[in-house]
Amino acid sequence: MEATVVMAKCKVSKKSFGIRAEKLKKSWIFTWAFNLSDKAAKNEGYDQAKISGTINLNSEYPGCPHCAAKSFFQCGGCNKIVCYAGKEEKITCPHCGIICEGFVETDDFNGISGGAF
Repeated sequence: MEATVVMAKCKVSKKSFGIRAEKLKKSWIFTWAFNLSDKAAKNEGYDQAKISGTINLNSEYPGCPHCAAKSFFQCGGCNKIVCYAGKEEKITCPHCGIICEGFVETDDFNGISGGAF
């Protein structure tokens, strides 16, 4: 089984967290999310993880450890993941600072990056 940890940021607290992703055939399953500092992520090499393809959440996925949101979006500027409650129309990306808007629901992602914090 192939597995990795992808880094994300909370849109509310702007704190980082890790998401454990398991490869299942051609898709990825997010199985767990946990508090993880940028320094620890860099030390473990998680800041270099990149995944592409269909992403699903398993039934035990707890959501963001900071705000409990179970949805997320990929920033169009930096390709990094941000937790998302599904209500906002505009969000400033806590990774790169650009304003993201016009969200489209999908489970297919391209080149999600966890690096360069």
